[in-house]
Amino acid sequence: MINRFFLSDALRYGAILGVIMGLSRVFEIYLFNCTEVDIVPRVIIILVESLTVVVVYLWLMYKFTKRHSMRYSPSQGFSFFRGLAFMLLLSMLTSIVVGAANYIYIEIIGYENYIWNSIARITEMFESLPGGVGENGETLDDVVAILRDKPKPSMFDSLFSSTYTYLVGGLICGLCLAAMAEKRPESESDQNNFEE
Repeated sequence: MINRFFLSDALRYGAILGVIMGLSRVFEIYLFNCTEVDIVPRVIIILVESLTVVVVYLWLMYKFTKRHSMRYSPSQGFSFFRGLAFMLLLSMLTSIVVGAANYIYIEIIGYENYIWNSIARITEMFESLPGGVGENGETLDDVVAILRDKPKPSMFDSLFSSTYTYLVGGLICGLCLAAMAEKRPESESDQNNFEE
């Protein structure tokens, strides 16, 4: 049986997670394509931000699931599968907001601009590698060709890509987090012992 607050909690918490993750995604795209910051500090900032966002995402998933579990009476408990289902729904709703934010931001900056900036940044990275572009030229040419030939993704493509990523991540993380949020149902004898 699904608690009547299951969907409303998932929508509310999914929207919060989606906004946080969507803003993070937009920041990563912006920073990757930013020319005002040198490559090494830019990569370090992106790595630190990405790790921080993963930790925040996992913490909020657990916190929101734990908060949702309080809606169930002690006699009902909160099962592992209920927690996992809630986390998967949270992940799906989050992914929709992230996919939409990604698509809208790329539309605002222009897809061609996004691709050419990406090619320039990747070329810059290859130039900073030991051996420079000379030794890594074939790989760089392959990466540039893939980016140039990549068709502009539709809104559906962005949403599907985001949903797939977040559902797989939600499932993997949810297996551990749902076990942590699980509450066994209390029997009547447990409740009577607690009251005495």
